[in-house]
Amino acid sequence: HLRAARRGRARWAARARWAARMEGGVKDVLVQRIGFHPQGPVAWLFAARGLYKLEEWQLCSEALTHCLRSQKTLKEAQHLLGFCLLHTGQKAAAAAAFLKSVKMANETDWQPLIELHIDNPTLGND
Repeated sequence: HLRAARRGRARWAARARWAARMEGGVKDVLVQRIGFHPQGPVAWLFAARGLYKLEEWQLCSEALTHCLRSQKTLKEAQHLLGFCLLHTGQKAAAAAAFLKSVKMANETDWQPLIELHIDNPTLGND
């Protein structure tokens, strides 16, 4: 995942510039693109997954805020948030998100958490 994150930065930057031209946040972008936006945390989680697959990392992160408020979607949203933060180069925030995800019993997030700390030895020494 870490190597893919590095390769995807150029594509992300172009998409971020496009998203920045859009007025408003993820709700407005979705309304402009498809005519409406999700209602409820489960629908937002599926929207976030779609945005993630399209490599719309910033929009995905914003969509996940609607999921992080619900116990029903919290665990998966926290996991996905770590990868969105990683793809946008926010290493410290990604590490914190993965650590929180691990504490929620997302055991697969041990791998990116360890990789982040090995690749960035000063991470977390603030």
